[in-house]
Amino acid sequence: SGMASPLEEVHKDSPGMPQLKHLMMADDDPAPTTSGADDINPDDPESFFNEDIPLESSALGDAVDNLLLNWSQIISNTGTKYPSVPPSIDHVKEVAAIVVQGFRDACADLNAEFAKVALEWELENVSAAEDERVAALKGSISRQVTLLARAQAALDLRTEDYFCSSLDGPSGTSAASSGPSQQRTE
Repeated sequence: SGMASPLEEVHKDSPGMPQLKHLMMADDDPAPTTSGADDINPDDPESFFNEDIPLESSALGDAVDNLLLNWSQIISNTGTKYPSVPPSIDHVKEVAAIVVQGFRDACADLNAEFAKVALEWELENVSAAEDERVAALKGSISRQVTLLARAQAALDLRTEDYFCSSLDGPSGTSAASSGPSQQRTE
């Protein structure tokens, strides 16, 4: 056999070299895979993480991409190092207004897409949406009952403290033993 190149000689024991060489020599077109959209199970979120299957284009995906693009614009425009002559304050304000307006619009678009997708899901899954709504209402009612009980306890405590302190005379004697707080039975 012939003489090995210096690069091959250095990496001859590396287990990744055949794969690396294959990747370097391979076409840019991805190899067709045997897995496809048939492998996606809508009930299993993990099945969506298959890197070989590109996601379908959707308005929600476009809105997320637009938000990320606008976020990266904000980050790239907030540099602290400038060329030898820094930009004028008016230029900075103008760029900031444009970038922030674009980010705000992207946030509003993403919010609208989330609302649209949620509404579509509710229309397609009426019974599940009703079950979620009922569960949310029961949770809200439970929280309100708890908050009302806490508010009533706080009012009772403060009312009792007020009447007890107001019944104490300037001489320091306590008339609280016959006061309204002792007569309350709840």
